[in-house]
Amino acid sequence: MTERAFGCIVNLMTNAESTIEGWHFTGQPGVLANTGETFALGETLTIDGKIIPCERGFHASPTVRDALKYAPGPHLYRVTSSGTILPHGNPVDKYVASERTATAYCDAAPLLRVFARSCALDVLHLWDAPPVVVAVLRTGAEKLRRAADAAAAAATAAAVANAAAVAAGSYAGAITAHRERLEAWALAFIANGTLPDLADYAR
Repeated sequence: MTERAFGCIVNLMTNAESTIEGWHFTGQPGVLANTGETFALGETLTIDGKIIPCERGFHASPTVRDALKYAPGPHLYRVTSSGTILPHGNPVDKYVASERTATAYCDAAPLLRVFARSCALDVLHLWDAPPVVVAVLRTGAEKLRRAADAAAAAATAAAVANAAAVAAGSYAGAITAHRERLEAWALAFIANGTLPDLADYAR
């Protein structure tokens, strides 16, 4: 059984035991990146034989941010991995499984744009951002983007380099915060299409 909400499609199903919930991006909706095989929500994909991380099997990541590292496009799926499951990475950033079922879907492009803007707002205090840049980051107004790009490009290289250096110093903490933020936003977006409003966003 499926429901549609704000462009997202959610499959209502009961998860079996010995499964792992995760996330997976595709370049095209309902199409596997490597083989071109199509799939539907609620359909369990299976593969026989040995599974190998990064080589053979159905992959998924524990968080949306982890999944972004392997994303061929913006089409985001909530998935259930089952069967034989092997972890990859230290810390683990993805799994490979002999079975995978897509349980929910959305085109995450709008969500990822908001997330990118929020990350930029996180370091806004590290440089003297032109007002038009701040306006675009807070509102996402496309009509201001060209002016914002020009204003940002005009910023001194020294100021940008200093901001980058300071930001790098708190990289580990930022990664954790970004992972938790994107996870919460993705769950809301895939459930009901809700996007965060950055007008009053603060770190």
